[in-house]
Amino acid sequence: MSRQRADYERIVRTVGATRLRAIRAKAGQSQAEFAERLGLGVKTYGNYERQQRELPQSTRLAIIDKIDADPLPAEALYAALRGEPMPTPGTKRVKSREGASFWATLRTECRAFREQTYSKPARVMLFLRDHVYVAATAYFSLKNLAVMVDIPFGVEVNGVDWVLLASFVVIMMLLIPVISGFPATKVARHLLGRS
Repeated sequence: MSRQRADYERIVRTVGATRLRAIRAKAGQSQAEFAERLGLGVKTYGNYERQQRELPQSTRLAIIDKIDADPLPAEALYAALRGEPMPTPGTKRVKSREGASFWATLRTECRAFREQTYSKPARVMLFLRDHVYVAATAYFSLKNLAVMVDIPFGVEVNGVDWVLLASFVVIMMLLIPVISGFPATKVARHLLGRS
């Protein structure tokens, strides 16, 4: 067997084992439970996780069908071949709808990314963060509009609008995480492509 072929088989075993462990951990199952779910023996499944056997296509397809996750996706194999860090395995794929607008597709992708990347408590915190940001931005904008039109608006105590001040602080604190969590390059490509 050539050295290159041996390297390829080692990469397939390594990627398969690493991603299998991650997928099983995300499912919260023991090796025995996961093997039973896939219709495999515990020893056979353990050989895949220990990199002693290469993952056959039939087992890969069973995992894709029953768990909705691919233990050997092309991007992970490509990354391992190039010596880059492997992408984190997800358990759901984004299904694009025919005729869906760019914004609807982007929202679906962002939701799927959050579900794959963050735990439920973290997703709740992100949800709250986003809504606090929107509320603070709306209040800040309305207050600025009221000042321009010279209409009283807001809650002032001793000449200081504490809600406005709190809104400004929240906006400044959350601006970077909100922007960094937004796929700005994808939006920019979309907008530049339309003009």
